[in-house]
Amino acid sequence: MLDIIDTLVLATIFVVDVIAIVGFAPLRPAIKLIAFVIAAAWSAMIVAVAAMDGFAPGVTGHFPAPVLAFGVLVIGGIAAWLLSSAFRNAPLSLPLAALVGINAFRVGGIFFLILFAKGRLSAPFASSAG
Repeated sequence: MLDIIDTLVLATIFVVDVIAIVGFAPLRPAIKLIAFVIAAAWSAMIVAVAAMDGFAPGVTGHFPAPVLAFGVLVIGGIAAWLLSSAFRNAPLSLPLAALVGINAFRVGGIFFLILFAKGRLSAPFASSAG
């Protein structure tokens, strides 16, 4: 149950970050809509995988399953960075208050500490990431 709650919170943080970044970016409305749809689809996929215990320990052998989800996000971001100058310039158009607001969600790291307290994450990762 805790995994689903963590996933919902982190997916919501991701969507809010995307809304802030894309919303303030000087992009055409059609491009903004595409970005929002991609973000929503990714979040729904992550929540569905978590609901089916896809991130449970040992599902992907010794390789941690959440790394795969994060890897997809990183690869998509790198591809967008390399292929779109508008994507590269988007952070420059953000107001300072939006940047502070986006980083305020970092308190979500408390979930790593909660998982550590429940014995679900190892100490070196949970304490440093949390």
